[in-house]
Amino acid sequence: MEKSFAYFRYHMKTFKLKDFERLLKKCDFDYFKKKNFVDIDLNNEETKNKIIKIYEDLSNFEGIRYVGATKVMHLICPYVFVMWDVAIIEGYKKETLRGYINTRPEGYYNFMREMQKRYKEKKFKDLKRNVLVPRAIDLHNWDKFST
Repeated sequence: MEKSFAYFRYHMKTFKLKDFERLLKKCDFDYFKKKNFVDIDLNNEETKNKIIKIYEDLSNFEGIRYVGATKVMHLICPYVFVMWDVAIIEGYKKETLRGYINTRPEGYYNFMREMQKRYKEKKFKDLKRNVLVPRAIDLHNWDKFST
């Protein structure tokens, strides 16, 4: 968290808020508004392409990058997107096929698929019940890899 926060603080001085607002309007979050993490078909080509495009656009924005992109995605569509940080990415890199989960857009899409698969296979033990599923998975991952 320290690295991400320091990165964000550094870029706040030059953060292009108007450009960021335009970028958010360009992202097709409406597609996900009536969807949820448990039921969304992540094998659907349109869904895959939209996740990749949104993540790519956000992660390329100076001051947001790949950790911030997932946080923005989760804030806008909390029923769908799971957040990550550097420690979570590294942890799942070690637990999955090499190169399958990484900071590239396809890597985040693979992370979402992996999280949904593990959720449906009941691999997450003792998920918090008073929060949305994507947040519960994030808290599980935080406890497992980031603390």
